[in-house]
Amino acid sequence: MLSVREILQLQEGERVVAVVRRHASSVIPGFLAAGVLIAIPFFFLFPLVRLGFIGAVVISLFLAAGLFFALKTLLMWDANALVATDRRVVIVRQKGPWDRQVTEWPLYGLSITVERHGMLDSMFRTGSLSMLGAGASVPVSITGIAKPDDLAAMLQKLRDGRNPGFRIKEL
Repeated sequence: MLSVREILQLQEGERVVAVVRRHASSVIPGFLAAGVLIAIPFFFLFPLVRLGFIGAVVISLFLAAGLFFALKTLLMWDANALVATDRRVVIVRQKGPWDRQVTEWPLYGLSITVERHGMLDSMFRTGSLSMLGAGASVPVSITGIAKPDDLAAMLQKLRDGRNPGFRIKEL
């Protein structure tokens, strides 16, 4: 599971405000595929059992593939996150077991855009959050975020220094 302390090196006095992951509805297709892989051998249980050892191997392979796919779906959902601190935003994208991309931006100069597309986004109250950091030319978009309007408002409050408990250091 994703450990924020493993990813972030918090500066002195910095605190984590929010850790946001994609909405739980984004893992439904992966779990449905895993469920189908697990269920298929049970529809053909008697013919596979008649095959003896080969049938047992086929059943075992389907069950192992289904469990692997379900575990991979869960771990990839957990490892992809947006971490907001009172000073910066960190986006962690895990594409594979050894492929992690971490993007970090300070809050000042961060422009945030919220987008919703289609009926499913309206039903699940999800959307996309696009952020463009100071000096960046390409925005980073995170899809499937639950209540992206609330997250954007929180990030803007943090950026503007209107969040309770947020103190701006004097230079």
